[in-house]
Formats: sequence, C-alpha cells, structure tokens
Amino acid sequence: MSPVLVLGIDGVRHDALCAASTPALDRLAATGYRVPVPVSADSPTISGPCWTTIATGLSAPVHGVWDNVTPGHPVRPDFLSRIRAARPGAVTFAAAGWAPLVRPVGCGPIFAGPGLLPLADDERYDVAAADRADEAIVAGTVAALATEAPVAAFVHLGTPDLVAHRDGVGAGYRQAIETADRRAGRILAAVRDRAAATGEDWTVLATTDHGHRDGGGHGGDSVAERAAWLIAAGPGVPRQPPTVPTQAGICTLVLAAAGVGSDDAEASA
Repeated sequence: MSPVLVLGIDGVRHDALCAASTPALDRLAATGYRVPVPVSADSPTISGPCWTTIATGLSAPVHGVWDNVTPGHPVRPDFLSRIRAARPGAVTFAAAGWAPLVRPVGCGPIFAGPGLLPLADDERYDVAAADRADEAIVAGTVAALATEAPVAAFVHLGTPDLVAHRDGVGAGYRQAIETADRRAGRILAAVRDRAAATGEDWTVLATTDHGHRDGGGHGGDSVAERAAWLIAAGPGVPRQPPTVPTQAGICTLVLAAAGVGSDDAEASA
C-alpha cells in the first residue's frame, strides 16, 4: 500500500515530450518506466472523454463522455472516490484549473467529492490565465502535501494544451512543456520532502490526455492526436510496463498502488 500522486499534464504529445528538456519527469521515468499510451480508437481525442477514462478505468462507450460539455452515463466513481470508499477516513485531493475536472459543469465533475482544490476559475482558453492557474495549483499542492496527510491526489497542469491551441506544436509549445516539467519538479520535491519526514514511500504517475496536430488542435483520429503517454514509478508500480498500456489501465494502477482490492480495481479497457 502506497500513497499515490497522479500528475496530469494536458495536451502533451509524446514525441514533443521526448524532444523537450524535462529533467524532473526524466528523473521519475528513470526510477520506473515511460511508455506511449495511444488514446483508444473508440475514444475522441478530447480532454473530457480521455480524463474520464483515466479517472474511472472505463472506455468512452461505457462512460458515455464524448466531448467537454455533455455529461456521460452514470459511471463507476473516479479513483479518488473509490479509494475513499475502500479506506474510510482516507484523505485525497484533486487540484485543477479546468472546471469539468472538479466541478459540476460541462462533462464534469470528473473527480467528485470532498478534498477538491479547484484553485482557479475555468481559464482554459486564455494562456496567461492558465499559466497563473498552474502556478496556483502547484503552490496549493505543495502546501497540501506539507500540511495534510493525503493518501492519493490528482493534480492537473493545463498550460501546454493552451499553447498548442494558440501556437501549434513549435518552440512555444516546447517551452510550455519545459515549464510544466519545472512545476512538476516542485511538486515531486514536495513529495520527496514529505517522504523523508514521514517514511512514506510514494507511487507517482504522470500522464496526458491527448496529443495535438502540428498546427495545434485535436479531436481527430491522427496518430499525433492520439500520442499520449504514461510515466510510472514507485512501490505500487510493476517493474515492467503493461504489454499493451491503455488509458483505462491507469486507474487500475492507481487503485492497486493504494491498496484497493482487485475486485474494486477491475477496469474496463
């Protein structure tokens, strides 16, 4: 049983991640693994469906979220809710600036229940505002790790996706990915500080929802738009990555690391 942190970095195409300078994520991958995780062919390459699949372990045809604005079918709860249900008294939190991740708007809430830290208004379509939101999310996450006793958390950074929409997959996008890596590094340092103080041995996963076309934008069926990925490290992660990694399988990894029973952790691919 391990505390678990999931870092969601929105809209980071796998080849762009590999080309950028990302020492914090590289360090994490070096202690575990990094694998491409293409968005499933039965899912739109859109944030709502992809994050819902990651959160619930259900495919888009099952959870019914096909866009960012329309709620899906009643579905199995997100992994934070399931951890709280399986471990009464467990503290979890989610931190995000994109409203549907944590609020009942659009296709949300993807993560529901107590312990939510929606640290900014929905500023998804304004790069400068999203950048400020990401800074607030990092600060809030570092503070929560220092002052609370969480057993699981989901933390979302959204700026790279906004930059790709505005500028395409170029120098500015790479810079946004590198900034997200520095922010991830601050969160990972807070995890290490907490582990040193408490003796906890954390499992950390970092992932994205979808890629982007070269000119920016997503929602289609191209390889570039489906080019998602997963980095996983810690005691709750198997030494070898899954033979066929899927976004639905990320939920299973989280639940298993948190000590949730196999029946409860069963996910639909």
